[in-house]
Amino acid sequence: MKDYLYFMMLAFVAWTCCASCSDDDEERAVQWQLNEAMSDDFNSWNPEKWGTDVWVTSSVYAFRDENVSVADGCLRLAVKKEEHNGFHYTAARVKSAFTIGGNTAVEVRAKLVKHAAHVANAIWLSDQPLPWSNPNLEIDLVETMPDDTWPDWKFSSGILYWWLKAEGVAIPDWVNFPSNQSWMQQQLALTYYRHTVGLSEDFHTYRLERYNGRIRMYVDGDLYWDRDWKRAVERPAYFQWATDMERPLIFSIESHSGNPVEEELPGEMLIDYVHIYDLVP
Repeated sequence: MKDYLYFMMLAFVAWTCCASCSDDDEERAVQWQLNEAMSDDFNSWNPEKWGTDVWVTSSVYAFRDENVSVADGCLRLAVKKEEHNGFHYTAARVKSAFTIGGNTAVEVRAKLVKHAAHVANAIWLSDQPLPWSNPNLEIDLVETMPDDTWPDWKFSSGILYWWLKAEGVAIPDWVNFPSNQSWMQQQLALTYYRHTVGLSEDFHTYRLERYNGRIRMYVDGDLYWDRDWKRAVERPAYFQWATDMERPLIFSIESHSGNPVEEELPGEMLIDYVHIYDLVP
């Protein structure tokens, strides 16, 4: 009996090691190749890769093309105290002309607007929500809130769908719309990240990987979020869409919590580079 138990223990250890090694081998086997057609080091403004036509509105900012520039090797999104079209502040937002689908990695090196200005920053994948595109995917790599309850080291990352009603558009029965609304937001996942250095004090590298049914997010090389669509949500088929759906990349100044601090303006969100990678088969 002792020999049998000893044999079973050895077998279990061997199985555990093999399983661990298999996982390690799988990770080592993942290789990425730079997609130069989608990547940009921002030595100049490339209208074939970027535009300023973003559908999102704001109650605080007037969005101006003049607030977007490329200088000193960075894409710059400026937020200012100035009067324009009835608004007291102006800001910027940029959307890629290309779309990014599954089996890709998105890496962005960025420095956010100085925290004292209380300006929200966002780096995200999405597109204008349309009923015939249900569910409309949004993946927030970085979203900050413009107040002191969110210190400079804190941001959120999330995955959500926008559902919209329209005649002739089928919507699953389990999608519950709020009263008197033709749209609803379904949050699939949300997490918060605490960095050791302020996000507006220096540049940081944010990375999103979508491959083999997984969504992974990194900051400065640190994997802080890993979701497998087969185990992530109650209805995994809808999460699988999130790993594959094509969406543009967006940089934007947001107005989640009112006006910025005027004395701290102007400010800039700086994008050092965007590198897009394709999974090597």
